[in-house]
Amino acid sequence: MRTDILLIEEPTRGIDVGTKVEIYRLLRDFANQGGAVLLVASDLIEVMGLCDRILVVRAGQIVAEVDAESATEKSVLERSLRSGSDDNRSRGASSVLLQIQMEQLRTGISPYTVSVPVLLFAALALAAPNFLDGQNLSNLSGQVTALLLVTLGQLVVCLVAGIDLSVGSVVGLASCIAATQSDPLVLIVLALALGLGVGLVNGCGVALAGIHPLIMTLSSMTFLQGLALLVLPIPGGGVPPFLLRAAKATILDMPVSLIWCAAAMTLLAVLLHRTRLGLHIFAVGANGSNARLNGVRSRRVTVIAYVLCSLLSVAAGLYLSGHVSSGDPTMGQAFALDSITAAALEGVRLTGGVGSILGCVTGTLTLGFVTNGINLLGISPFLRLAVTGTLLLVAICLQRRSTIGL
Repeated sequence: MRTDILLIEEPTRGIDVGTKVEIYRLLRDFANQGGAVLLVASDLIEVMGLCDRILVVRAGQIVAEVDAESATEKSVLERSLRSGSDDNRSRGASSVLLQIQMEQLRTGISPYTVSVPVLLFAALALAAPNFLDGQNLSNLSGQVTALLLVTLGQLVVCLVAGIDLSVGSVVGLASCIAATQSDPLVLIVLALALGLGVGLVNGCGVALAGIHPLIMTLSSMTFLQGLALLVLPIPGGGVPPFLLRAAKATILDMPVSLIWCAAAMTLLAVLLHRTRLGLHIFAVGANGSNARLNGVRSRRVTVIAYVLCSLLSVAAGLYLSGHVSSGDPTMGQAFALDSITAAALEGVRLTGGVGSILGCVTGTLTLGFVTNGINLLGISPFLRLAVTGTLLLVAICLQRRSTIGL
């Protein structure tokens, strides 16, 4: 009985090179004799070498079609990490809903939750008389700016399926260094050395030594806490004038912190969405084994992610020391939990591959407003930790529910 259509999945997985060549020859002979072969495979080199047309499937939907003759690894990977083509946007309400779902999967943010921080802001403006005071808004701006920088770093690590518990200790140690160094050049060199050093240690421990991210970064957190206490045993010190100006200045009556946030977000957006490294970061978190099969150096990408996270945490520590005009070895204690919570609140998937900068912004604002509201309304500060922990638990449960399809 002649077969006209052959459906085959991963035909060469786990076999030797000689057998692969023979399977390729048999498939090509079948197609040359008029048969149709539908090949499902994750090896891009194999797909581009065998197929005449390549259909890119994501989340059960065909999101792109690529001509095999002009296909490259980069072009196929880019399409596999993006939502469907813009042509689908005009195909009715169902297509619009599909685009929204695909965008949420790609960016890690639901378009319906962007309004949460806006509603919280309005509620606090009505419920807390001091919320709109200049001093409170200044304090809120400082906390949100520092937390956003740390959360952006946590985003990069989460995208490669990692996590960094040492970010709070990095913030504290950076603030201590800032409070004990008056020479701007020395301070900048020490800050860069701190960020690079901690990032390399964490990244190499996770990617090269195979240590679990929680264990590796927990060890770094403990070590850095002790080091911060050695540098500055008690809060205080003198912060260099240039840090004070950088943290407290205003431009057109707007805090300069907005400029630092915008600059960090822009640079990170370019890196994640306009460079090969960004594409590889998403690929490693989405499917590390497939990424390695397709030539992505996942270990190096993971190390770079941890370095970026540490550098952003150092920037947060320097900014915060300028904002409060002193150093404090315990300044960043809450940032590890807060940054993970802020990221997870708006869909940054802790298992990797999904997340967005906008999601980090909305999650940070949401957590910042909740914390500020608890303080202004005279609620016990112990409730803040309970609220943060509850929000993180809810976010993780929602992520798990969407992942397993409940």
